[in-house]
Amino acid sequence: MLKFGSLLITLGVIMLSACTPEPKSETQGIEMNIEYKPMIFAQDTLYGDTGRVVIKSESGFIEQEPEGSIEERGGWVAIELPNNIVSIGFVENIVSQSEPMVHENFTSNIELYYGKEIFHSEENAHLIFVEISDGRFSIFELI
Repeated sequence: MLKFGSLLITLGVIMLSACTPEPKSETQGIEMNIEYKPMIFAQDTLYGDTGRVVIKSESGFIEQEPEGSIEERGGWVAIELPNNIVSIGFVENIVSQSEPMVHENFTSNIELYYGKEIFHSEENAHLIFVEISDGRFSIFELI
């Protein structure tokens, strides 16, 4: 009788464990909100935002770094944009920054760039420049 009781208890434990839901992983039930780096797909190539902005001044182009004031950085760094920079088109499509980037020409994952003109130079083929306002260009580099 004792063996029969032990067998019933063992079977009961096995059946209860089979009915217990599987433990949730730490990411189940948590909405993952991933944002991708700002990107533009143009000329069958994917470019990523460098975070740098070039400003056209009367004396030429100067580069503005995104963080800190001019005084903290010790002034702006003079750079030269390629002389043969040409327009290659405009940003025509926008995709969500939380979705992987599509490989469709003239597409960006940042709404700010919709309708903005894209410039390129064979001299600096790894870069494109997006005019974000009169005389201000965001610099993107090949990813």
